Amino acid sequence: MTTTIQAQVSQATLSKVSRLFNASLTDCLNELLQNARRAGASRITIMLSGERQLTIEDDGTGIADPQTLLTLGESNWSEETQHQEDPAGMGIFSLANRNVTIRSHDWQVYLTPAHFAGEARCFADTARVAFIEPCEMIAGTRLSFIIQEAEVPDLRYRVCQIAEFYPLPVWLNGEAIPMQNFLHEPLYTEDWQGLRIGIRHHYRWRQEAINFYGLTLEQSLPDLYCNGETLSVRVDVVDCPQLKLVLPARKEVVQDAFWAALGTTIRGVLYRYVATLPHHDLSYTQWQEAKALGVELQVARAILHEFTPATLAVSAKQRADSNDYESGQPMLITDRSLLIDLDDQACSEQQIFWRAFEQAQLDYEPVAPNHSYVGYAWYDSLPCLSEVRFEIEQDGKVVGVEPWCEEQFSTGVDAPALRSVGINFKVQQAWAIALITNGSKDSQEVRLACDVLFLGDSDRYWDEVEQIPMVLSQSAQLSIEDLATLLEASYFSPSTDSDADSVYTQREDFCEVAYERATKALLTEQAALQERMTMAAERHLRWIVPSNQKLEIRLLPRGVDEPLVCVELSEMD
Repeated sequence: MTTTIQAQVSQATLSKVSRLFNASLTDCLNELLQNARRAGASRITIMLSGERQLTIEDDGTGIADPQTLLTLGESNWSEETQHQEDPAGMGIFSLANRNVTIRSHDWQVYLTPAHFAGEARCFADTARVAFIEPCEMIAGTRLSFIIQEAEVPDLRYRVCQIAEFYPLPVWLNGEAIPMQNFLHEPLYTEDWQGLRIGIRHHYRWRQEAINFYGLTLEQSLPDLYCNGETLSVRVDVVDCPQLKLVLPARKEVVQDAFWAALGTTIRGVLYRYVATLPHHDLSYTQWQEAKALGVELQVARAILHEFTPATLAVSAKQRADSNDYESGQPMLITDRSLLIDLDDQACSEQQIFWRAFEQAQLDYEPVAPNHSYVGYAWYDSLPCLSEVRFEIEQDGKVVGVEPWCEEQFSTGVDAPALRSVGINFKVQQAWAIALITNGSKDSQEVRLACDVLFLGDSDRYWDEVEQIPMVLSQSAQLSIEDLATLLEASYFSPSTDSDADSVYTQREDFCEVAYERATKALLTEQAALQERMTMAAERHLRWIVPSNQKLEIRLLPRGVDEPLVCVELSEMD
């Protein structure tokens, strides 16, 4: 048994070196350009010639010892470079799947995949060797290898992509590749620990977050949504030994303590940029976080969006989760502002209440809540309307009602006629009662007259709108269009099944049925039938009648001698 052990690289590991990288041309070019930069090159020249032979040449210090090419993990970089960048000593192994000729100083060597894997043998010699040959002296390093036919069309695109933020000029087939500033006109910049942090508006089509000397990394960095735009961050490496990349591919950052500190620093940078703005709409929690990071922000601007009631197509919960209340117009908070917080109310309740509120013409400016503002003094002091309930007045009695339980409603008003869904039940008056609480916790109730109450559960999908029970006030001033619109807002929710019609078609069909339901509720049976026929003619016939002609249709009951349907199309007078 051995008494000591030490780290070493097994032959089995060498045989797998071709899998250290994905062998793409992008990987190869990235590694070779990084090596040239570390070698002190001032420019890189790339040429494609002959039978797809690609040559990459630099004017750096070159390779002093060719043995380092096949020594896994050995790079012979200077101590300064080792400290600054932590090179893996494996970059040349990105070529392990290719045959490559490498030339530097006065020597050259031809390497095959077998050499990289330690499998090549020289005749009877059992050593795994590659021959070093003398050549004419050159400055820097030159590498040549054959690329695949499929790689030729994308060559320029790949070189441009790699060289875009690379710190040295790159030439391809005699053409200078355009260079760009990685931060690209930032809104705000700060330097930290050898990194340059830049803030800009978010660009969805460019995901690179960190530029490591031309090697761009798609890392998840903190961002901030402020004033209707997402502020994202890019980090350009200037001289930062603490930022370590995962070896050997170097395509992501090591998630260590420095990385965690960078995330905290970036959040501070974002808040310091916000501090330069004339106003912001950050949440109270974000305001507190900024303060904890040493950034004193002003409070969020006292602006909320105009209240709009939820529809079933976009439920109250979805609106609360997605901040969809912003569909209303922004309004500056005044002493007449009133928060209307109905997140927990069904959308049909919201629709009925909102109609009653608008008809009451109260001296308020209704605004939607933004719960992320809880904690700001101006927000917490706003009067808030919530807890809407409904009552009906019938035969001198006022009875509380749960609008979505028709059985309880029927019992409460002694209305045995309300035994089946779809009936239009009329009462003397329906009421919406809401609680208004001000910042000092005092509260008052307001009673709002309602034209209509729906008894059908909004969260249930109604295939037949005729089944929705409703209660109408005797004094209701409700048009057919108003009632149909209320039904649509309260009950229409498009199906997302793959075999369903388009949302437009579903909505059109629903609105037609809702209009018929409204005519039955508001008109006599005869008038409702006539309105239904008119609507059918509007939808199905009007568009086929020429503009200079008129259409007259006469329908007769069955059993008469004349034709049942008489259609006359004539010129307009």
